[in-house]
Amino acid sequence: MSATTIAISLPKTPRQRIPDSLVRETINGTPFYYRGYRAVLAKQKSKEDIMAYSSLQCLILEYFTYQVLNRLDFKLYRVFIGDTGSHIEHRSNLSLDMAVFEKSKLTNGKIGNKYADVPQNW
Repeated sequence: MSATTIAISLPKTPRQRIPDSLVRETINGTPFYYRGYRAVLAKQKSKEDIMAYSSLQCLILEYFTYQVLNRLDFKLYRVFIGDTGSHIEHRSNLSLDMAVFEKSKLTNGKIGNKYADVPQNW
């Protein structure tokens, strides 16, 4: 007995375009979306529902913030807290809950309405 293979063509469903506002970060051109983005696309949740910190995330961030702030020399470093954008290389953008930058690298002239384009220390 010989096996017969039958090819079935299924109609392709069009892919839904995912808005840039649901992209948390991009690494080497690959987008990484906020957890729960599918629920937003299905209109089961709002963007705000999936983007806000949970109380546990806030507690952890508070702890690390306290630890970092008590150990850094503010003449040398800047501490950014809360979804800081970092453009680390072409097609690679990160979203950082906390970032520490050397003031000598992230000068006042480099601070603006775009992602930081210098590497963070932590």
